[in-house]
Amino acid sequence: MNIPNYVSIQVAFFISAYLIVIATGSLLRTTVKTPTTTKSRYAHLDGLRALAAIGVVACHTNQQLLAFFGITEVPEYGNRIGIISVQMFFALTSFLFTSRALDVGLDSAKFYIGRVRRIVPLYMFVALCTVVLGIFMAAKPVDDLGALVVNVIDIFAYGFIGSAPLTILDFNAERLIGIAWTLSFEWKFYVVFPVLFLLATSSKKLGLLIVFVLGALAARDYYLIGEVIWPFFVVGSLAAFLKKNIPAIPGYLKSALNPLSILLLIVAIAVPGYFSAGHLLIATALFIVVLYGEPALLKGKALQVIGTISYSYYLLQYLVLAPIVLIAWHMDIAAASPYWKFATALLIPILLVPISCLTYRLIEQPWMHAKTSKAPAVYGAEPAKDEGLQIKRSVPAADLVR
Repeated sequence: MNIPNYVSIQVAFFISAYLIVIATGSLLRTTVKTPTTTKSRYAHLDGLRALAAIGVVACHTNQQLLAFFGITEVPEYGNRIGIISVQMFFALTSFLFTSRALDVGLDSAKFYIGRVRRIVPLYMFVALCTVVLGIFMAAKPVDDLGALVVNVIDIFAYGFIGSAPLTILDFNAERLIGIAWTLSFEWKFYVVFPVLFLLATSSKKLGLLIVFVLGALAARDYYLIGEVIWPFFVVGSLAAFLKKNIPAIPGYLKSALNPLSILLLIVAIAVPGYFSAGHLLIATALFIVVLYGEPALLKGKALQVIGTISYSYYLLQYLVLAPIVLIAWHMDIAAASPYWKFATALLIPILLVPISCLTYRLIEQPWMHAKTSKAPAVYGAEPAKDEGLQIKRSVPAADLVR
């Protein structure tokens, strides 16, 4: 069977990226305190979060690598790896919050405060870097200060409300912070989640009504639009209710689910489309299979490290990618050997690991662990001794999204 050259390049790159990033995470395992291993923590979901973060970064770097080779074909398979990774992020977000709320209840005020403390500081840092680096890369004088102020406000607001296209001095700022488009969807989830959860758990009839309404809205959107994003948050919440009612499955079923998860991943990559109804069904099955299957490989120390720093790894990627790609083109990467093309591309996901370790320790951790009161923290300010997701305990973890 003849495999197209651009497909072979992608296969080689994704395999290399995953292996090298995981190896780098293993080398840096002592620099970041990972969650304490307990029977009640979903360690395999930390590993899933790590694979998803690597998948998104590899997806975007893969696009640049193909450009280095002068390949113009759309990397559909590589792009779908990035998309299924984003879908898993959305499912993880809703699953972990719904599970926590089902277990210990929901304090809406602490929920919102926790989300701000967990997500906003790093985003503000990334937005500031985008403004500074964007002005530098634009390399033009400021002719209209008012327009520049508007551009800066748009960049800082982008992760919360979304306002593309983003520019600063006519430079495309989305090249530096574009990945934050997913955060605006997560904030929408944070706004509606407490309301829907409290209504759904107040009575069975109301809960069934909400399920029916969400299903009807999803069917309507898929019929009119075809590619819809918000239903992928519902995947995690449904999985949380399922897990609450069926906490465990027999061991022989667990072992059968692991190869099934690989099969579902292959199907997700092969099926055309991105956020289609078909991909929603595949993502639902994949998430539930991984949830109950608890693959041992996902609990490895290296993946736990990447999972811990995954928010930084995810959000900082364009700030690392854009300068490296720009320098590569200035150095005529198109004329370089294939080895140099691969090395340049792989440098992006590798460098992100130590950089993310640094921002996690200097920016994320201090805000997560800041003490605002003597009362137990909820959704965002877990004690320093336990950074993992805990189920059936009074103090939840902060790192629920990434």
